[in-house]
Amino acid sequence: MAVSASLFSPTSGSLQRDVVSGTSSRSDGTVTYTAVSRRAERRAECAPQQVYALMLWTSMMSGVTLFHRVYKKTSGNGGLTLYLGKRDYVDDISAVERVDGVVKLDQKDFGERKVFVQLACAFRYGSEDLDVVGLCFRKDIWIQIVQLYPECHKPALSPMHETLLKKAGDNAYPFSFDIPNNLPCSVSLQPGPEDKGKPCGVDFEVKTFLAMEKCNPDEKIEKKDTARLVIRKIQYAPSQVGAGPKAEICKSFMMSDKPVHLEASLDKDLYFHGESIPIKIKIKNESNKSVKKIKIIVEQTTDIVLYSADKYTKPVLSQEFGETVDPNATYENTLSITPVLAENKEKRGLALDGRLKEEDTNLASTTMLRKGVENEVLGILVSYKIKINLMVGGAGLLSGLTASDVTVELPLLLMHPKPEGVLSGCIPVVKRNWYSGTSKMFKSLSFF
Repeated sequence: MAVSASLFSPTSGSLQRDVVSGTSSRSDGTVTYTAVSRRAERRAECAPQQVYALMLWTSMMSGVTLFHRVYKKTSGNGGLTLYLGKRDYVDDISAVERVDGVVKLDQKDFGERKVFVQLACAFRYGSEDLDVVGLCFRKDIWIQIVQLYPECHKPALSPMHETLLKKAGDNAYPFSFDIPNNLPCSVSLQPGPEDKGKPCGVDFEVKTFLAMEKCNPDEKIEKKDTARLVIRKIQYAPSQVGAGPKAEICKSFMMSDKPVHLEASLDKDLYFHGESIPIKIKIKNESNKSVKKIKIIVEQTTDIVLYSADKYTKPVLSQEFGETVDPNATYENTLSITPVLAENKEKRGLALDGRLKEEDTNLASTTMLRKGVENEVLGILVSYKIKINLMVGGAGLLSGLTASDVTVELPLLLMHPKPEGVLSGCIPVVKRNWYSGTSKMFKSLSFF
Protein backbone atom coordinates (compact mmCIF):
# COMPACT_ATOMS: atom_id res chain seq x y z
CA MET A 1 0.00 0.00 0.00
CA ALA A 2 3.02 2.30 -0.06
CA VAL A 3 2.95 5.27 -2.38
CA SER A 4 5.58 5.10 -5.07
CA ALA A 5 6.82 7.76 -7.45
CA SER A 6 8.94 7.06 -10.50
CA LEU A 7 10.61 9.00 -13.26
CA PHE A 8 10.30 7.89 -16.85
CA SER A 9 10.82 9.44 -20.25
CA PRO A 10 8.51 9.55 -23.29
CA THR A 11 9.43 7.34 -26.24
CA SER A 12 11.93 8.95 -28.57
CA GLY A 13 13.88 7.48 -31.48
CA SER A 14 17.08 9.31 -30.60
CA LEU A 15 16.75 8.33 -26.98
CA GLN A 16 15.93 4.67 -27.62
CA ARG A 17 19.25 4.16 -29.38
CA ASP A 18 20.98 5.07 -26.15
CA VAL A 19 18.82 3.11 -23.76
CA VAL A 20 20.35 0.01 -22.29
CA SER A 21 18.31 -3.05 -21.52
CA GLY A 22 17.55 -3.47 -17.83
CA THR A 23 18.14 0.14 -16.83
CA SER A 24 19.60 0.56 -13.36
CA SER A 25 17.82 2.56 -10.70
CA ARG A 26 18.54 4.00 -7.32
CA SER A 27 15.92 4.63 -4.64
CA ASP A 28 15.85 7.61 -2.32
CA GLY A 29 12.85 7.40 0.00
CA THR A 30 9.71 6.81 -2.06
CA VAL A 31 11.15 8.31 -5.25
CA THR A 32 13.00 6.13 -7.73
CA TYR A 33 15.54 7.68 -10.09
CA THR A 34 16.11 5.65 -13.26
CA ALA A 35 19.29 6.13 -15.25
CA VAL A 36 18.66 6.11 -19.01
CA SER A 37 22.15 6.19 -20.49
CA ARG A 38 25.08 3.78 -20.68
CA ARG A 39 27.14 6.14 -18.57
CA ALA A 40 24.44 6.16 -15.88
CA GLU A 41 24.46 2.35 -15.96
CA ARG A 42 28.17 2.32 -15.20
CA ARG A 43 27.77 4.96 -12.48
CA ALA A 44 24.68 3.54 -10.78
CA GLU A 45 26.43 3.54 -7.42
CA CYS A 46 27.03 7.29 -7.39
CA ALA A 47 25.00 9.76 -5.32
CA PRO A 48 21.30 10.26 -6.22
CA GLN A 49 21.85 13.88 -7.28
CA GLN A 50 24.58 12.74 -9.68
CA VAL A 51 22.23 10.19 -11.26
CA TYR A 52 19.68 12.97 -11.69
CA ALA A 53 22.29 15.19 -13.36
CA LEU A 54 23.18 12.33 -15.74
CA MET A 55 19.51 11.89 -16.62
CA LEU A 56 19.16 15.59 -17.37
CA TRP A 57 22.36 15.58 -19.47
CA THR A 58 21.20 12.53 -21.47
CA SER A 59 17.82 14.18 -21.98
CA MET A 60 19.37 17.35 -23.37
CA MET A 61 21.78 15.50 -25.67
CA SER A 62 19.02 13.35 -27.11
CA GLY A 63 16.52 16.16 -27.61
CA VAL A 64 14.06 14.84 -25.03
CA THR A 65 13.51 17.60 -22.50
CA LEU A 66 10.73 16.22 -20.34
CA PHE A 67 10.47 13.72 -17.48
CA HIS A 68 7.26 12.94 -15.59
CA ARG A 69 6.98 11.96 -11.97
CA VAL A 70 4.16 9.49 -11.44
CA TYR A 71 2.42 8.83 -8.13
CA LYS A 72 0.84 5.42 -7.72
CA LYS A 73 -1.29 3.73 -5.05
CA THR A 74 -2.68 0.18 -5.16
CA SER A 75 -5.64 -1.11 -3.14
CA GLY A 76 -5.21 -3.92 -0.66
CA ASN A 77 -6.99 -6.43 -2.90
CA GLY A 78 -4.74 -5.51 -5.85
CA GLY A 79 -7.71 -4.76 -8.12
CA LEU A 80 -7.39 -0.97 -8.22
CA THR A 81 -4.29 1.08 -8.96
CA LEU A 82 -4.55 4.87 -8.89
CA TYR A 83 -2.13 6.97 -10.97
CA LEU A 84 -1.58 10.74 -10.71
CA GLY A 85 1.00 12.83 -12.54
CA LYS A 86 1.36 15.34 -9.72
CA ARG A 87 0.03 16.17 -6.28
CA ASP A 88 0.17 19.98 -6.25
CA TYR A 89 -2.54 21.87 -8.14
CA VAL A 90 -2.18 25.63 -8.54
CA ASP A 91 -4.98 28.10 -7.85
CA ASP A 92 -4.30 31.39 -9.63
CA ILE A 93 -7.42 33.04 -8.10
CA SER A 94 -9.37 32.92 -11.40
CA ALA A 95 -9.12 29.12 -11.94
CA VAL A 96 -7.57 25.93 -10.57
CA GLU A 97 -5.57 23.33 -12.50
CA ARG A 98 -7.59 20.29 -13.53
CA VAL A 99 -6.96 16.99 -11.76
CA ASP A 100 -6.19 14.35 -14.42
CA GLY A 101 -5.58 10.75 -13.41
CA VAL A 102 -5.91 7.11 -14.41
CA VAL A 103 -7.16 3.98 -12.63
CA LYS A 104 -5.91 0.54 -13.74
CA LEU A 105 -8.35 -2.31 -13.09
CA ASP A 106 -8.08 -6.04 -12.45
CA GLN A 107 -11.72 -7.19 -12.50
CA LYS A 108 -11.30 -10.82 -11.39
CA ASP A 109 -12.75 -10.18 -7.90
CA PHE A 110 -15.15 -7.34 -8.70
CA GLY A 111 -18.31 -9.43 -9.08
CA GLU A 112 -21.26 -7.09 -9.66
CA ARG A 113 -19.56 -4.17 -7.98
CA LYS A 114 -18.72 -1.00 -9.88
CA VAL A 115 -15.61 1.19 -9.79
CA PHE A 116 -15.91 4.82 -8.72
CA VAL A 117 -13.42 7.62 -8.21
CA GLN A 118 -14.00 10.69 -6.10
CA LEU A 119 -12.31 13.97 -5.22
CA ALA A 120 -13.18 15.39 -1.82
CA CYS A 121 -12.23 18.57 0.02
CA ALA A 122 -12.70 18.15 3.75
CA PHE A 123 -11.97 19.95 6.98
CA ARG A 124 -10.77 17.88 9.94
CA TYR A 125 -11.23 19.68 13.26
CA GLY A 126 -10.35 16.83 15.61
CA SER A 127 -7.76 14.05 15.72
CA GLU A 128 -8.68 10.62 14.35
CA ASP A 129 -8.46 8.93 17.74
CA LEU A 130 -11.46 11.03 18.86
CA ASP A 131 -13.67 9.58 16.13
CA VAL A 132 -16.31 7.21 17.53
CA VAL A 133 -19.29 5.39 16.08
CA GLY A 134 -21.72 7.93 14.69
CA LEU A 135 -19.41 10.88 15.39
CA CYS A 136 -16.57 12.06 13.19
CA PHE A 137 -14.59 15.26 13.58
CA ARG A 138 -14.46 15.73 9.83
CA LYS A 139 -16.71 17.80 7.57
CA ASP A 140 -16.85 17.46 3.79
CA ILE A 141 -16.74 20.89 2.17
CA TRP A 142 -17.06 19.62 -1.41
CA ILE A 143 -17.17 16.18 -3.00
CA GLN A 144 -17.58 14.84 -6.55
CA ILE A 145 -17.91 11.17 -7.57
CA VAL A 146 -17.81 9.65 -11.07
CA GLN A 147 -18.23 6.06 -12.24
CA LEU A 148 -15.31 4.53 -14.14
CA TYR A 149 -16.41 0.92 -14.63
CA PRO A 150 -18.63 -0.04 -16.31
CA GLU A 151 -17.42 2.94 -18.30
CA CYS A 152 -19.65 6.01 -18.30
CA HIS A 153 -17.11 8.80 -17.71
CA LYS A 154 -15.05 9.72 -20.78
CA PRO A 155 -13.06 12.93 -20.32
CA ALA A 156 -11.21 14.63 -23.16
CA LEU A 157 -7.71 13.18 -23.06
CA SER A 158 -4.96 15.57 -22.02
CA PRO A 159 -1.18 15.09 -22.46
CA MET A 160 -1.10 14.03 -18.80
CA HIS A 161 -3.75 11.37 -19.50
CA GLU A 162 -1.79 10.01 -22.46
CA THR A 163 1.40 9.78 -20.39
CA LEU A 164 -0.35 8.02 -17.50
CA LEU A 165 -2.14 5.62 -19.83
CA LYS A 166 1.21 4.57 -21.33
CA LYS A 167 2.58 4.02 -17.83
CA ALA A 168 -0.46 2.07 -16.58
CA GLY A 169 -0.79 -0.18 -19.63
CA ASP A 170 -3.90 -2.10 -20.62
CA ASN A 171 -7.28 -1.89 -18.89
CA ALA A 172 -6.72 1.64 -17.59
CA TYR A 173 -9.47 4.25 -17.39
CA PRO A 174 -8.87 8.05 -17.35
CA PHE A 175 -10.76 10.55 -15.18
CA SER A 176 -10.79 14.31 -14.61
CA PHE A 177 -11.99 16.68 -11.90
CA ASP A 178 -12.41 20.44 -12.02
CA ILE A 179 -11.77 22.01 -8.60
CA PRO A 180 -13.97 25.07 -7.95
CA ASN A 181 -11.92 28.19 -7.34
CA ASN A 182 -13.92 29.11 -4.25
CA LEU A 183 -12.57 26.19 -2.22
CA PRO A 184 -9.85 26.71 0.41
CA CYS A 185 -6.20 25.90 -0.14
CA SER A 186 -4.58 23.01 1.69
CA VAL A 187 -3.72 24.09 5.24
CA SER A 188 -2.82 21.96 8.25
CA LEU A 189 -2.57 22.91 11.91
CA GLN A 190 0.68 21.86 13.52
CA PRO A 191 0.09 19.05 16.03
CA GLY A 192 1.66 18.94 19.45
CA PRO A 193 4.57 16.63 20.30
CA GLU A 194 2.20 13.97 21.73
CA ASP A 195 -0.48 14.20 19.02
CA LYS A 196 -0.83 11.28 16.61
CA GLY A 197 -2.74 10.65 13.39
CA LYS A 198 -3.72 13.10 10.70
CA PRO A 199 -3.37 16.77 11.67
CA CYS A 200 -6.37 19.07 11.73
CA GLY A 201 -6.91 21.31 8.72
CA VAL A 202 -8.16 21.36 5.13
CA ASP A 203 -7.09 18.58 2.75
CA PHE A 204 -7.97 17.21 -0.69
CA GLU A 205 -8.09 13.49 -1.43
CA VAL A 206 -8.52 11.45 -4.60
CA LYS A 207 -10.01 8.02 -3.84
CA THR A 208 -11.03 5.11 -6.06
CA PHE A 209 -13.19 2.36 -4.59
CA LEU A 210 -15.46 -0.61 -5.29
CA ALA A 211 -19.16 -0.33 -4.45
CA MET A 212 -22.56 -1.49 -5.61
CA GLU A 213 -23.99 2.04 -5.75
CA LYS A 214 -22.57 5.51 -6.24
CA CYS A 215 -23.80 7.13 -3.03
CA ASN A 216 -25.30 4.71 -0.54
CA PRO A 217 -24.62 5.66 3.10
CA ASP A 218 -25.74 2.19 4.24
CA GLU A 219 -23.19 0.36 2.08
CA LYS A 220 -19.95 -0.46 3.87
CA ILE A 221 -16.84 -0.07 1.73
CA GLU A 222 -13.93 -2.20 2.84
CA LYS A 223 -10.55 -0.55 3.23
CA LYS A 224 -8.95 -3.20 1.04
CA ASP A 225 -11.26 -2.13 -1.80
CA THR A 226 -9.98 1.47 -1.87
CA ALA A 227 -6.88 3.31 -3.03
CA ARG A 228 -6.34 6.95 -2.17
CA LEU A 229 -3.84 9.76 -2.64
CA VAL A 230 -3.81 13.11 -0.86
CA ILE A 231 -3.25 16.13 -3.12
CA ARG A 232 -2.76 19.82 -2.39
CA LYS A 233 -4.41 22.96 -3.70
CA ILE A 234 -1.80 25.71 -3.52
CA GLN A 235 -1.39 29.36 -4.45
CA TYR A 236 1.72 31.09 -5.77
CA ALA A 237 2.58 34.73 -5.36
CA PRO A 238 1.18 37.03 -8.07
CA SER A 239 3.61 38.14 -10.76
CA GLN A 240 3.24 41.81 -9.84
CA VAL A 241 4.20 42.99 -6.36
CA GLY A 242 2.56 46.07 -4.87
CA ALA A 243 4.05 48.99 -2.99
CA GLY A 244 5.18 48.30 0.55
CA PRO A 245 3.04 49.38 3.52
CA LYS A 246 3.99 52.26 5.78
CA ALA A 247 2.88 53.16 9.31
CA GLU A 248 3.76 55.91 11.76
CA ILE A 249 2.81 57.04 15.23
CA CYS A 250 3.49 59.97 17.51
CA LYS A 251 3.20 59.23 21.23
CA SER A 252 3.54 61.46 24.28
CA PHE A 253 4.55 60.37 27.76
CA MET A 254 3.88 61.29 31.33
CA MET A 255 6.35 63.84 32.71
CA SER A 256 7.56 64.73 29.20
CA ASP A 257 6.53 67.77 27.19
CA LYS A 258 7.34 66.36 23.75
CA PRO A 259 6.61 63.03 22.01
CA VAL A 260 8.46 60.21 20.27
CA HIS A 261 7.88 59.78 16.52
CA LEU A 262 8.14 56.28 15.02
CA GLU A 263 7.87 55.43 11.32
CA ALA A 264 8.25 51.95 9.79
CA SER A 265 7.91 50.77 6.19
CA LEU A 266 8.56 47.84 3.83
CA ASP A 267 9.94 47.95 0.29
CA LYS A 268 7.09 45.77 -1.03
CA ASP A 269 3.89 44.20 0.21
CA LEU A 270 4.78 40.54 -0.46
CA TYR A 271 7.73 38.37 0.54
CA PHE A 272 8.58 34.73 -0.12
CA HIS A 273 9.02 31.99 2.48
CA GLY A 274 12.61 32.08 3.74
CA GLU A 275 13.29 35.52 2.23
CA SER A 276 14.88 38.18 4.42
CA ILE A 277 12.44 41.03 5.20
CA PRO A 278 14.15 44.42 5.58
CA ILE A 279 12.21 46.94 7.69
CA LYS A 280 13.07 50.63 7.42
CA ILE A 281 12.75 52.32 10.80
CA LYS A 282 12.91 56.05 11.55
CA ILE A 283 12.79 57.41 15.10
CA LYS A 284 12.70 61.03 16.20
CA ASN A 285 12.95 61.24 19.98
CA GLU A 286 11.91 64.71 21.17
CA SER A 287 11.09 63.54 24.70
CA ASN A 288 13.28 63.48 27.77
CA LYS A 289 13.23 59.66 27.79
CA SER A 290 15.49 57.14 26.10
CA VAL A 291 14.62 54.34 23.71
CA LYS A 292 16.15 51.29 25.39
CA LYS A 293 15.73 48.73 22.60
CA ILE A 294 13.67 47.75 19.56
CA LYS A 295 11.61 44.59 19.44
CA ILE A 296 10.11 43.15 16.23
CA ILE A 297 7.37 40.50 16.33
CA VAL A 298 5.75 38.68 13.40
CA GLU A 299 2.31 37.31 14.26
CA GLN A 300 0.27 34.72 12.38
CA THR A 301 -3.51 35.06 12.65
CA THR A 302 -5.55 31.94 11.90
CA ASP A 303 -9.27 32.46 11.36
CA ILE A 304 -11.26 29.20 11.33
CA VAL A 305 -14.51 30.31 9.74
CA LEU A 306 -16.02 26.97 8.71
CA TYR A 307 -17.54 25.65 11.91
CA SER A 308 -17.11 28.49 14.42
CA ALA A 309 -15.82 32.00 14.87
CA ASP A 310 -12.51 30.71 16.17
CA LYS A 311 -9.71 33.20 15.64
CA TYR A 312 -6.33 33.15 17.33
CA THR A 313 -2.93 34.74 16.94
CA LYS A 314 0.48 33.16 17.50
CA PRO A 315 3.93 34.78 17.24
CA VAL A 316 6.20 33.12 14.66
CA LEU A 317 9.15 35.45 15.25
CA SER A 318 10.25 37.63 18.17
CA GLN A 319 13.59 39.38 17.84
CA GLU A 320 15.18 42.14 19.94
CA PHE A 321 17.74 44.66 18.73
CA GLY A 322 19.93 46.53 21.21
CA GLU A 323 19.53 49.87 19.45
CA THR A 324 19.24 52.92 21.72
CA VAL A 325 18.08 56.46 21.01
CA ASP A 326 18.93 59.20 23.50
CA PRO A 327 16.63 62.14 24.31
CA ASN A 328 16.48 64.78 21.54
CA ALA A 329 18.18 62.41 19.07
CA THR A 330 17.20 60.71 15.83
CA TYR A 331 17.68 57.19 14.49
CA GLU A 332 17.35 55.74 11.00
CA ASN A 333 18.26 52.18 10.04
CA THR A 334 17.09 49.03 8.26
CA LEU A 335 16.62 45.91 10.38
CA SER A 336 16.09 42.52 8.71
CA ILE A 337 14.10 39.53 9.94
CA THR A 338 13.26 36.07 8.51
CA PRO A 339 10.30 34.14 9.97
CA VAL A 340 10.70 30.38 9.38
CA LEU A 341 9.01 27.22 10.60
CA ALA A 342 12.31 25.79 11.91
CA GLU A 343 12.08 28.18 14.87
CA ASN A 344 8.47 27.18 15.64
CA LYS A 345 8.43 23.38 15.54
CA GLU A 346 6.94 23.00 19.05
CA LYS A 347 4.05 25.47 18.71
CA ARG A 348 0.80 23.52 18.63
CA GLY A 349 -1.93 24.88 16.36
CA LEU A 350 0.33 26.92 14.08
CA ALA A 351 -1.05 27.05 10.52
CA LEU A 352 1.19 25.32 7.94
CA ASP A 353 0.94 24.71 4.22
CA GLY A 354 -0.68 21.33 3.51
CA ARG A 355 1.70 18.43 4.13
CA LEU A 356 2.08 15.20 2.15
CA LYS A 357 3.15 12.32 4.40
CA GLU A 358 6.05 13.38 6.65
CA GLU A 359 7.78 15.68 4.19
CA ASP A 360 8.89 19.12 5.32
CA THR A 361 6.55 22.03 4.88
CA ASN A 362 6.58 25.69 5.90
CA LEU A 363 4.48 28.36 7.53
CA ALA A 364 1.08 28.64 5.86
CA SER A 365 0.93 31.09 2.98
CA THR A 366 -1.27 34.16 3.23
CA THR A 367 -4.80 33.40 2.01
CA MET A 368 -5.55 35.31 -1.20
CA LEU A 369 -9.28 35.93 -1.50
CA ARG A 370 -11.27 36.20 -4.69
CA LYS A 371 -13.90 38.92 -4.73
CA GLY A 372 -17.42 37.69 -4.07
CA VAL A 373 -16.44 34.45 -2.30
CA GLU A 374 -18.04 33.80 1.06
CA ASN A 375 -15.47 33.40 3.81
CA GLU A 376 -17.39 30.48 5.35
CA VAL A 377 -16.52 28.28 2.36
CA LEU A 378 -12.79 28.88 2.74
CA GLY A 379 -12.41 26.96 5.99
CA ILE A 380 -9.19 28.55 7.29
CA LEU A 381 -7.95 32.07 6.58
CA VAL A 382 -4.31 32.91 7.32
CA SER A 383 -2.78 36.38 7.59
CA TYR A 384 0.40 37.96 8.99
CA LYS A 385 1.43 41.27 10.52
CA ILE A 386 4.68 42.77 11.76
CA LYS A 387 4.77 44.69 15.05
CA ILE A 388 7.63 47.14 15.66
CA ASN A 389 7.88 48.01 19.32
CA LEU A 390 10.07 50.65 20.99
CA MET A 391 10.73 50.13 24.70
CA VAL A 392 10.99 53.66 26.12
CA GLY A 393 12.03 54.42 29.68
CA GLY A 394 13.17 57.32 31.76
CA ALA A 395 16.17 57.71 34.02
CA GLY A 396 16.49 57.47 37.77
CA LEU A 397 14.60 55.52 40.42
CA LEU A 398 11.19 55.95 38.76
CA SER A 399 12.33 54.73 35.33
CA GLY A 400 10.41 51.46 35.71
CA LEU A 401 7.17 53.23 36.64
CA THR A 402 7.34 55.69 33.76
CA ALA A 403 8.45 53.17 31.10
CA SER A 404 6.16 52.71 28.11
CA ASP A 405 6.01 51.20 24.62
CA VAL A 406 5.57 52.75 21.20
CA THR A 407 4.17 50.30 18.64
CA VAL A 408 3.23 50.31 14.96
CA GLU A 409 1.93 47.43 12.83
CA LEU A 410 2.55 46.54 9.18
CA PRO A 411 0.58 43.96 7.16
CA LEU A 412 2.66 41.19 5.57
CA LEU A 413 1.92 38.85 2.66
CA LEU A 414 3.95 35.63 2.84
CA MET A 415 3.80 33.23 -0.14
CA HIS A 416 5.74 30.95 -2.49
CA PRO A 417 7.25 32.32 -5.73
CA LYS A 418 5.81 30.94 -8.93
CA PRO A 419 8.44 28.67 -10.53
CA GLU A 420 9.66 29.86 -13.92
CA GLY A 421 9.92 27.46 -16.84
CA VAL A 422 8.39 24.57 -14.91
CA LEU A 423 5.57 22.55 -16.38
CA SER A 424 3.08 20.98 -14.00
CA GLY A 425 4.45 17.75 -12.57
CA CYS A 426 7.64 17.86 -14.65
CA ILE A 427 11.28 18.68 -14.34
CA PRO A 428 11.99 22.10 -15.93
CA VAL A 429 12.01 22.13 -19.71
CA VAL A 430 15.54 22.67 -21.02
CA LYS A 431 15.98 25.43 -23.57
CA ARG A 432 18.08 25.04 -26.71
CA ASN A 433 20.86 27.25 -25.36
CA TRP A 434 21.25 24.99 -22.32
CA TYR A 435 25.01 24.74 -22.78
CA SER A 436 25.61 28.45 -22.19
CA GLY A 437 24.78 28.32 -18.49
CA THR A 438 25.22 24.73 -17.37
CA SER A 439 28.68 23.64 -18.49
CA LYS A 440 30.23 24.74 -15.21
CA MET A 441 27.70 22.68 -13.26
CA PHE A 442 28.48 19.51 -15.21
CA LYS A 443 32.25 20.06 -15.10
CA SER A 444 32.06 20.33 -11.32
CA LEU A 445 30.76 16.75 -11.07
CA SER A 446 33.51 14.18 -10.59
CA PHE A 447 32.31 11.75 -13.25
CA PHE A 448 32.20 14.24 -16.16
